[in-house]
Amino acid sequence: MVIVAMSVLFLLRVSVWIGEDFEVYSLLSLKELHLPRLEYIGEDFEVDNAPSLEVINLPQVRRMDEDMTLSSLPNLTNLHMPSLEEVGEDFEFIMVGLPKLHLPALHTIESDTLLTELPRLKSIE
Repeated sequence: MVIVAMSVLFLLRVSVWIGEDFEVYSLLSLKELHLPRLEYIGEDFEVDNAPSLEVINLPQVRRMDEDMTLSSLPNLTNLHMPSLEEVGEDFEFIMVGLPKLHLPALHTIESDTLLTELPRLKSIE
């Protein structure tokens, strides 16, 4: 699933799993991304160049089989993924405004981890 144009709030209630990529690119007005029922992403989860994005809420996601990449999200202040246990490949946060990285269930990252250009990050839990 690739999303390239969207309004201020994106709320998807129908999917429990996505078999391939979930990619969000260049959504300049998007403020919140809510996927309350999503439990599994079969390939990459990428959110890139959404400068107004403040909230990513994926409370049920447990596994991403490939990369998790968040980049160019300077106003992201809330990443809610309390159930995320595994990332199957790379885990990358680049130019993200999060003050705290809190992923309490995460126990496996199967490849590289890159945390860079995170000017507000004060804690990783």
